[in-house]
Amino acid sequence: MRRLKIHFDFIRMSVRPVIGDVRLRHCPLADRQHRTSWRNVAHTLHYPKTICVARILAKMPDENIQGVLWHEAGHLIMDEFVPEVNKQLGDCDKHHIEQEAELFANEVVETMFGIVIAYDQDLIQFVT
Repeated sequence: MRRLKIHFDFIRMSVRPVIGDVRLRHCPLADRQHRTSWRNVAHTLHYPKTICVARILAKMPDENIQGVLWHEAGHLIMDEFVPEVNKQLGDCDKHHIEQEAELFANEVVETMFGIVIAYDQDLIQFVT
Protein backbone atom coordinates (compact mmCIF):
# COMPACT_ATOMS: atom_id res chain seq x y z
CA MET A 1 0.00 0.00 0.00
CA ARG A 2 3.03 2.29 0.52
CA ARG A 3 3.84 2.40 -3.23
CA LEU A 4 0.20 3.21 -3.95
CA LYS A 5 0.27 6.11 -1.49
CA ILE A 6 3.50 7.50 -2.94
CA HIS A 7 2.00 7.57 -6.45
CA PHE A 8 -1.27 8.98 -5.16
CA ASP A 9 0.45 11.77 -3.21
CA PHE A 10 2.11 13.02 -6.41
CA ILE A 11 -1.21 12.99 -8.27
CA ARG A 12 -3.02 14.66 -5.37
CA MET A 13 -0.50 17.50 -5.35
CA SER A 14 -0.80 17.84 -9.13
CA VAL A 15 -4.60 18.09 -9.21
CA ARG A 16 -5.04 20.14 -6.01
CA PRO A 17 -4.81 23.53 -7.83
CA VAL A 18 -7.49 22.35 -10.27
CA ILE A 19 -10.10 20.65 -8.09
CA GLY A 20 -8.90 20.99 -4.50
CA ASP A 21 -7.90 18.13 -2.27
CA VAL A 22 -8.73 14.57 -3.27
CA ARG A 23 -8.64 11.41 -1.20
CA LEU A 24 -7.69 7.78 -1.72
CA ARG A 25 -9.40 4.94 0.06
CA HIS A 26 -9.62 1.19 -0.07
CA CYS A 27 -13.18 0.28 -0.99
CA PRO A 28 -14.87 -3.10 -0.45
CA LEU A 29 -17.11 -2.31 -3.43
CA ALA A 30 -14.01 -1.94 -5.62
CA ASP A 31 -12.83 -5.35 -4.37
CA ARG A 32 -16.19 -6.88 -5.30
CA GLN A 33 -16.17 -5.20 -8.71
CA HIS A 34 -12.66 -6.52 -9.32
CA ARG A 35 -13.87 -10.06 -8.68
CA THR A 36 -16.44 -9.64 -11.47
CA SER A 37 -13.93 -8.21 -13.96
CA TRP A 38 -10.14 -8.18 -13.78
CA ARG A 39 -9.89 -4.61 -15.05
CA ASN A 40 -12.17 -3.13 -12.39
CA VAL A 41 -9.59 -1.95 -9.89
CA ALA A 42 -10.77 1.58 -9.05
CA HIS A 43 -13.68 3.97 -9.38
CA THR A 44 -14.80 7.48 -8.48
CA LEU A 45 -18.07 9.23 -7.62
CA HIS A 46 -18.72 6.74 -4.82
CA TYR A 47 -17.50 9.34 -2.31
CA PRO A 48 -16.93 13.04 -3.09
CA LYS A 49 -13.48 13.80 -4.55
CA THR A 50 -12.29 10.30 -3.69
CA ILE A 51 -10.58 7.58 -5.69
CA CYS A 52 -11.72 4.21 -4.36
CA VAL A 53 -9.36 1.31 -5.05
CA ALA A 54 -9.39 -2.46 -4.81
CA ARG A 55 -6.56 -3.99 -2.78
CA ILE A 56 -5.16 -5.66 -5.91
CA LEU A 57 -4.08 -2.29 -7.32
CA ALA A 58 -1.26 -2.06 -4.76
CA LYS A 59 0.18 -5.31 -6.15
CA MET A 60 0.31 -4.11 -9.75
CA PRO A 61 3.37 -2.62 -11.48
CA ASP A 62 4.07 1.07 -10.87
CA GLU A 63 3.08 1.97 -14.45
CA ASN A 64 -0.39 0.47 -13.91
CA ILE A 65 -0.83 2.11 -10.50
CA GLN A 66 0.01 5.48 -12.01
CA GLY A 67 -2.20 4.91 -15.06
CA VAL A 68 -5.23 3.86 -13.03
CA LEU A 69 -4.87 6.68 -10.50
CA TRP A 70 -4.32 9.33 -13.19
CA HIS A 71 -7.31 7.98 -15.13
CA GLU A 72 -9.53 8.19 -12.05
CA ALA A 73 -8.22 11.70 -11.35
CA GLY A 74 -9.39 12.56 -14.87
CA HIS A 75 -12.89 11.42 -13.91
CA LEU A 76 -12.80 13.61 -10.78
CA ILE A 77 -11.75 16.62 -12.86
CA MET A 78 -14.49 15.91 -15.39
CA ASP A 79 -17.07 15.63 -12.63
CA GLU A 80 -15.95 18.95 -11.17
CA PHE A 81 -16.33 20.83 -14.44
CA VAL A 82 -19.04 19.09 -16.42
CA PRO A 83 -21.81 17.99 -14.02
CA GLU A 84 -24.37 19.93 -16.04
CA VAL A 85 -23.31 18.16 -19.22
CA ASN A 86 -23.68 14.83 -17.45
CA LYS A 87 -27.21 15.77 -16.35
CA GLN A 88 -28.18 16.75 -19.89
CA LEU A 89 -26.83 13.47 -21.27
CA GLY A 90 -28.73 11.46 -18.68
CA ASP A 91 -31.41 10.29 -21.11
CA CYS A 92 -28.97 9.29 -23.87
CA ASP A 93 -27.46 5.88 -24.54
CA LYS A 94 -25.67 5.19 -21.23
CA HIS A 95 -23.25 2.61 -22.71
CA HIS A 96 -22.04 5.09 -25.35
CA ILE A 97 -21.67 7.85 -22.74
CA GLU A 98 -19.64 5.57 -20.45
CA GLN A 99 -17.27 4.63 -23.28
CA GLU A 100 -16.79 8.29 -24.19
CA ALA A 101 -16.23 9.25 -20.55
CA GLU A 102 -13.49 6.63 -20.22
CA LEU A 103 -11.57 8.04 -23.17
CA PHE A 104 -12.27 11.64 -22.21
CA ALA A 105 -10.84 11.10 -18.70
CA ASN A 106 -7.54 10.13 -20.34
CA GLU A 107 -7.66 13.13 -22.67
CA VAL A 108 -8.24 15.50 -19.75
CA VAL A 109 -5.14 14.15 -18.00
CA GLU A 110 -3.00 14.37 -21.13
CA THR A 111 -4.15 17.89 -21.96
CA MET A 112 -3.81 19.29 -18.45
CA PHE A 113 -0.76 17.41 -17.16
CA GLY A 114 1.01 15.92 -20.21
CA ILE A 115 0.50 12.39 -18.85
CA VAL A 116 -0.29 9.85 -21.59
CA ILE A 117 -2.47 6.94 -20.48
CA ALA A 118 -2.57 3.76 -22.54
CA TYR A 119 -4.00 0.27 -21.96
CA ASP A 120 -2.09 -2.96 -21.52
CA GLN A 121 -3.11 -6.41 -22.82
CA ASP A 122 -5.52 -6.79 -19.87
CA LEU A 123 -7.08 -3.38 -20.64
CA ILE A 124 -5.65 -1.89 -17.45
CA GLN A 125 -4.43 1.69 -17.72
CA PHE A 126 -0.73 2.46 -17.58
CA VAL A 127 1.37 5.56 -18.12
CA THR A 128 3.74 5.65 -21.05
